[in-house]
Amino acid sequence: MGMPVTKFQIRNLPVGSEKYYLCFSEVGKYHKYIVHKNERGEITEVVNQSTIDAENEVKEYRTMPVTHERYYLKNHSIYPTAEPSSTEIYVYDDEKITFRETAEYNLKKIQAEQAIAEITNSYKQIFVTKEEIEAWISRHHDFYWTLQYDWNTLAFRPFQSLYFWFQYIADDFKHIRKAQQAVNEYIPFDEAWLVKYDRLYFTALMGWESGYEVFHEAPFILKQEFGNIHLIGEEFRGLYEFSRLFAKEYYRGTEYEDHFNSL
Repeated sequence: MGMPVTKFQIRNLPVGSEKYYLCFSEVGKYHKYIVHKNERGEITEVVNQSTIDAENEVKEYRTMPVTHERYYLKNHSIYPTAEPSSTEIYVYDDEKITFRETAEYNLKKIQAEQAIAEITNSYKQIFVTKEEIEAWISRHHDFYWTLQYDWNTLAFRPFQSLYFWFQYIADDFKHIRKAQQAVNEYIPFDEAWLVKYDRLYFTALMGWESGYEVFHEAPFILKQEFGNIHLIGEEFRGLYEFSRLFAKEYYRGTEYEDHFNSL
C-alpha cells in the first residue's frame, strides 16, 4: 500500500493483538489518511484524503484539452475510495526481533558479500565481460545452492539476485552467433527476415532492447537500464542490436513504432 519510499509509523498496538494500525504520511492516491492530534498526542480527527484527491482530479480533468491524458482520466476518473482494514508488512527472517545470528549465518553472510565484492568497484558498479560472468557463476555455483533454504534471509538477497541475473544473461550466450547472423542479414521492411528470426526473439532474446542501454561504444558497454551492471564486449552488441532491430521492424506501423524507433 503506497509508494515504496513512503514512510509510516506504527501506532496504537493493542497488547496481544495481531492487528497493526499504520498511519502513512504520504501514500498513493486513494489510500491517503491524515491524522490530526492535539497537544497531548491524542487523535482528534482522521481525514480521508482519498476523497479530496479524487474530487481535485475530476476538476482538473474538466479543464484539460481533449488529449490522451484526458481520455485516460475520463476512463479512470471514477475510482473506488480505498478503505483498507488491514495492511501486510513483509519481514525477512533476519529482520525479526526474535532472530539470533549463528556462526553459519555469519559465515554465509561474509561469503555472499565477498562474492559481490569480487566484481564491484568503489562506486558499487559492476563491469563484467562474458568470460567473467561465466567464471563468477562457476566459482559460486555450489554456494548459491547452499542458500536454497535461506530464501527468506535479507542478508543473502543481493548475492542471490546477482547470481540469478548473471545466470539469466549467461543462458543467452548460446544465441550470440545466431543473433549476429541476424544483424548481418537485416534488411528494413523485410517480412521474410522477421519470420526467420521470430522464434529467436520471442523465445530467447526479447527484452534486450528495452532492459539495457548503450553506455559506451569502444569498447562496447551495455548498461542495465535500472541497475548497476555493465556488460563489456562485442558479444553483447549482437544480442542488443538484434533485439532492437527486430522490435523496430515488428512494431513498425503500430502505436509503439515511435518508442522502438527511438531505441
